[in-house]
Amino acid sequence: MALIEAAQRHDGMLSVTQAVLETRMGFDEVEVLLRELAKSEYVEMMNDMNTGAIVYHFVEI
Repeated sequence: MALIEAAQRHDGMLSVTQAVLETRMGFDEVEVLLRELAKSEYVEMMNDMNTGAIVYHFVEI
């Protein structure tokens, strides 16, 4: 739930670092959760066009 709320505050897009800052979870935990969401197709994994960083797009937000 914390990741969804964080994504909502960032227009549906989160990097791992943003998710860690927003949720106070560890990097490993956040990355695992985001990858699981991407596998289940609730989230799309893509690269930020400006920075090249991997970002996770919460499609329904």
